[in-house]
Amino acid sequence: MATSLLKCGMYTMLCCVAVTTAVHPAFQAQYLFQSDRQPDTSDHSSSYQPALIGTATTTLFSYASKVGLQLIHDKFSSLHLPDTHTSWNIPVVGTLNLDLSNIILHSLDIASTNTGVTPNSQGGVTFSAAGLKTYATCHFHYYKTSFPKVSGSGQADVRFEDGSVQYKLIPQADGAGHAMIISQEPAEVSFGAISVSTSHTPAAWLYNLILSTFHGPFKDAITAEVSRQVTATLPKEVNKLLAGVPTIVELDGFQFNTSLAGNPIVKPDRIMVKDWGRFRLPSQECPYQRATSRSAPANTDDEAPMLIGDIDESIVNCLTWVLQERKVLQKRFTSSEVPIALQTDNWAGVVPNLPALYPGKNMTLDVATAEPLLTHITPENGITVSGNATLLFSLDYDEPELGNKPLFALGIASDIRAKRVWVESGRPDCDWRLMIELEIVTDSIRVETLSSNIGPVKADALQSSIRWLASSIAQKWINGQLLKKGFALPDVPYVQIQQPTISIKSGYISVAADVKYVV
Repeated sequence: MATSLLKCGMYTMLCCVAVTTAVHPAFQAQYLFQSDRQPDTSDHSSSYQPALIGTATTTLFSYASKVGLQLIHDKFSSLHLPDTHTSWNIPVVGTLNLDLSNIILHSLDIASTNTGVTPNSQGGVTFSAAGLKTYATCHFHYYKTSFPKVSGSGQADVRFEDGSVQYKLIPQADGAGHAMIISQEPAEVSFGAISVSTSHTPAAWLYNLILSTFHGPFKDAITAEVSRQVTATLPKEVNKLLAGVPTIVELDGFQFNTSLAGNPIVKPDRIMVKDWGRFRLPSQECPYQRATSRSAPANTDDEAPMLIGDIDESIVNCLTWVLQERKVLQKRFTSSEVPIALQTDNWAGVVPNLPALYPGKNMTLDVATAEPLLTHITPENGITVSGNATLLFSLDYDEPELGNKPLFALGIASDIRAKRVWVESGRPDCDWRLMIELEIVTDSIRVETLSSNIGPVKADALQSSIRWLASSIAQKWINGQLLKKGFALPDVPYVQIQQPTISIKSGYISVAADVKYVV
């Protein structure tokens, strides 16, 4: 359950970062403005490091134990147990036989039960519960075959109280990277108190003998059945929750690898889950590696969130690399969208020949990234995405005979910063949406002339104009259109996110949340 929550929450955030930089795929850059930075493209297929680290805290342990017991209770079934026979050799009286039949084990009572989940020394966790109650009924028949013959029958109601369970489990990853839990050994079940009431029999003198049977073979049979159901139910139901979490998420022409990178690590105060968390093409791995070699520290907060997920910046770099490889980071602007900036007469101070050769004409602007955007995450600057783009200015398609004629091309380098990242909810404690407000760092903008079909272009004079375009048009378009409504955090089966928060660390984003089990 913890793994599925972290995966969905992290994946949603990454998609949001992708959306903030995505542009229309209709244009392929004809000119490239590239920096001297290059990703490490050597084969790392055998040395990739997991990019997602999820931590389940002790706060979750307590809640998970209650959910586990509820799962057992909901799936606990009334059951007919095999008939039981026993006998006693009573001095003077002789051998007395007792048959128990139609034995029915009824529901499990958990109303006053205390539960817990604690790490154990075998590398797993121990699920415990105390205060269990259950109820059984049966028909009994006693008889003596020798002289003097005695026989009778009746109904017995047996209540088992003060029950306890100790069940050791190991969290693991299967061969495909799915999270799962397996039993270390059968659940240990015991009941400390038994009360028996009988009806439809006058044999009060046999009550103590009958009671000894219920404290012996009958109790053993009931205890064994409760153990069997706990042993079978808990892993099955938890694994059912985890089975719906995919290991590969198929997206539009690329994939997100969400499989576990090895078995979960159980520590005294937490459980750590390492996830590959890599965007990739179907036939090609991303060349970027995890930025840090950190491991989740112990959490000493008495009110720590149940789940903490750390998203390494390399995940965002892999996402932008995939988008770049698929030529997704492209956008065409028309004069109807930007009426002043894309009119030739307004460019006389930068491109002197433009209004003279094409007076009063409208232009189009095609924007495409020249190389994958590079992300850095720091507490001081937040999430900063650095990139280079090509800007190709052409005459508007609507101009007769001159439509789409290339005029000049510029290269531009800039930083885009996530000014604010937060979460909001549409209703109390549900319908959470990830909200992002971007800021184009205008001081970081550099402009270079790549080519011109209309004479000289004064790139230096463009610096202030491009900065104005970035802050007044591009930034407003991104925040006002793409990011205005935020992005809904995905639904996780049976799990509701509670009070998620986001914090920025050095090299990664930390997402913390509580969860609620819902049917």
